[in-house]
Amino acid sequence: MSSRQLDHFVSDKPFDPMAVEDLTPEQERLYLASQWQLMWWKLRRHRLAVVSGLVLLVFYLVAILAEFVAPYDLSYP
Repeated sequence: MSSRQLDHFVSDKPFDPMAVEDLTPEQERLYLASQWQLMWWKLRRHRLAVVSGLVLLVFYLVAILAEFVAPYDLSYP
């Protein structure tokens, strides 16, 4: 076994569960964000994911508007 000292810290102050921790505005924004907001912020940082999502959106729109986008009617010979 190693006699190396562990690298953790224990405070000498008594624990106060009612103490309020001061948060920076950035920490408060992350703390109050919903899971959807956290997921959206993370997704927006990935350019490939955003571009792929836009391509899928275009494909879905073309599929929905296929009747309008098609150059010929189905009965056209």
